[in-house]
Amino acid sequence: EAPAAEPVAEVDPGAILDAATGEVIDPAVAAAAVAAAEAELAISDSGEMVDPAAGLAVAEPIDLEAVEPVDAPVVSEAEVESLTELLTLDPTSVNAEALVAAAALAAPAAEGETAAPAPLDPETSADVVSAVTETIAAETVRTRPRNSPPPRWPCPKARKAASPTSKRRAS
Repeated sequence: EAPAAEPVAEVDPGAILDAATGEVIDPAVAAAAVAAAEAELAISDSGEMVDPAAGLAVAEPIDLEAVEPVDAPVVSEAEVESLTELLTLDPTSVNAEALVAAAALAAPAAEGETAAPAPLDPETSADVVSAVTETIAAETVRTRPRNSPPPRWPCPKARKAASPTSKRRAS
């Protein structure tokens, strides 16, 4: 079954249509709008139209050659990994003492004071320091035996660019 066609209204060929809606505009309203628009036009004594923007200050064009380019920071793989670890960290596994230490160091200054770190409670100071510091000892440092192969790079280009022998070959 064919869809029913909507009835098309007959429009007078001399009618003025609204360009946005397609509706017929009352001729009196259209004439008033044209008269208001013509009243805004400035026409000189010689019959030429006067540009209303003539004489206004114009901004200087931007000289793109004088603009110095900005170097965007390059994010290292280690930064991406550490941010990924922070974003995927289980909130329940965070050390509570470390949170107390961070809150104490980041506490806002009272009104009228400088933005210096808030003083710590002497009783909890020792715990706070131990919570945010790590002692590096021989047992905690990762090393590899002298004769072991170097770590594998993720891609050949990175390996070649970072290889200490790549500079010797180029020279």
